[in-house]
Amino acid sequence: FKRFISPQFHGAFRKALRRTIKGEKITNLEMELVNKNGNISAEINTSPIIWNDRTIGAFVTVRDVTERKKTQEELNRQKTYFQALFESSPEAIASLDKNHHVIDVNRSFIKLFGYTLDELKGKNIDDFILPPDKEKEGKGGNDSAHNR
Repeated sequence: FKRFISPQFHGAFRKALRRTIKGEKITNLEMELVNKNGNISAEINTSPIIWNDRTIGAFVTVRDVTERKKTQEELNRQKTYFQALFESSPEAIASLDKNHHVIDVNRSFIKLFGYTLDELKGKNIDDFILPPDKEKEGKGGNDSAHNR
């Protein structure tokens, strides 16, 4: 089995097997494995095989998580990109939940309206940015825009 494990993970795999032989179950151990086409990302789980109160071996399962890791890396890249756009936009932007409660605001929003994120977070945006004479109109407009 060792030949399928990338050299930099030999020590971690040996340690996991030793722990398993001592009776410990190992879950979600990530490492690189080698197949005939190159390296893959894998998740390894081990369980001791116990007979007559003695560990006589180990059951090892391997799951290829290469695509999941690539997808997660892409999501992280996109999140970083959109967070940078959000933060650097000259336009005032507020991120809201479905009930119009503030999740986040950018620097331009803070500069324009004068409220910090701590003052707004979790509160209804309409309670802060609508003039009193426009509250009813504004709240109704948000409901119709949200339900489209």
